[in-house]
Amino acid sequence: MHLRIKKLLKLSEFSIADIAAKVATSESTIRNFKAGRNEPSVAFLKFLFTEFPDLNPKWLFFDEGEMLLKDERNSESQLRIELLEKKMQEIQPIVKSLNKKLDQFVESFDEVDLDALIKLIKAS
Repeated sequence: MHLRIKKLLKLSEFSIADIAAKVATSESTIRNFKAGRNEPSVAFLKFLFTEFPDLNPKWLFFDEGEMLLKDERNSESQLRIELLEKKMQEIQPIVKSLNKKLDQFVESFDEVDLDALIKLIKAS
């Protein structure tokens, strides 16, 4: 198991000091876990599964399967992204039409005599 722990921690951005602080143990204890001299503590395993929620326990304990579980949330997120992209395609013609109307409005506003409008506003 220590080789898998070593591999996982190598991929992470945590230093030995960071992990030791989060697990409330010494740096040498973490080094011993990585080297296989000691079995990991429950606190260390809890740290791993908290920091890596997709970590596959079968991979960690038995070297079975992939390191990370397929995250169904990712599948759900992908589905939501696809639905949003479809909606965006549906509203794109509406947005173009509104932009065209806005441009026409701005152009018509350019034709207004601003000096006369300012005088009218000041007079009221």
